[in-house]
Amino acid sequence: MIGFWYYQKDKTIRYQVSNQKDLLNVVIPFFMKHQLRSGKLSSFLKFKYILEVIATKAHSNNRKILLSLIVIASHLNPLGKMGTNVRYLNPEEQQLVINNIQPEGVDISELTDSISNLKKNKLILDFIHGLFETNTNNYKKVSKEDQDYIQNNFLPSGIKL
Repeated sequence: MIGFWYYQKDKTIRYQVSNQKDLLNVVIPFFMKHQLRSGKLSSFLKFKYILEVIATKAHSNNRKILLSLIVIASHLNPLGKMGTNVRYLNPEEQQLVINNIQPEGVDISELTDSISNLKKNKLILDFIHGLFETNTNNYKKVSKEDQDYIQNNFLPSGIKL
């Protein structure tokens, strides 16, 4: 088994995987096969890139690569707690993170290429059902025009909701 469950003070339950090998060999392949949608997919690809660079340990002896990863990570969750973590950077480095600027000499073309060249998976019926599963009336609340748009643009022909 990978990861573990834990309960938070606000009575929510979280599942966390922190082992690098499990993230690279189980979690990343799972989400490459079962893709996230919208901005979450872009964030996932950035997370994947960060993990892959960390696995090479290139950041260990190159401060610019480390700073590059921090810049990328700081924009994965803009509402997160990154602000307290940048206090260890010098003022110039902090400005790079705040302004989402990569340090000079660091090539992140592999990341930008992976984002722009990713072939997104088609939506499948199970995914559409999952969107509306919490309340079976949710799909009925979507306008007929939007229902037709979903049907015509995202589902394979012949599949009816």
